[in-house]
Amino acid sequence: METTSENQNSGLMIGQPPLLLVPKETLPIGDSAGVYEDERGGAVFIWGNVVYTWGPGDEPLRRLAAV
Repeated sequence: METTSENQNSGLMIGQPPLLLVPKETLPIGDSAGVYEDERGGAVFIWGNVVYTWGPGDEPLRRLAAV
């Protein structure tokens, strides 16, 4: 089997920091969750997935997300 320069680096690992699971402006809650809030509303992230969102003035849902 002939080896070409095209497939010689196929197993090469590069040093890359892990990708963030939440936006960098998020207030972390432990290692797996975070809360993001601004004037347009907010969101709760768990392991990179949005699980709750609320809009401005939606106080009941904001309180539910805090639980």
